[in-house]
Amino acid sequence: MSIKVVGIQAFLNTPGWLADRVVFSGKDIQVELHRDRRLALRCPHCNGGLTPSRTQSHRVRDIGLGPDCPMWLMYTSTQGRCRALPSLPHRASTGR
Repeated sequence: MSIKVVGIQAFLNTPGWLADRVVFSGKDIQVELHRDRRLALRCPHCNGGLTPSRTQSHRVRDIGLGPDCPMWLMYTSTQGRCRALPSLPHRASTGR
């Protein structure tokens, strides 16, 4: 059985991230997120653009739709390298 979810983005309140897929199982909800490509990765020191250098997958628990239905957010964070300061690896501000 498949369910079309409309408006999940407003419920999540995750600026800079977009919901890809929502999976309902009998005991939990899993939401797969991806970074909004319209927002560039920025260096926290000089505000210059970052070149993506490494990614890592994460799975975090969020407040669900009641006490018996936990929600898991799955996303991939991106670490970048500053073009202006190449000797410093910087973690991009990804909103989570």
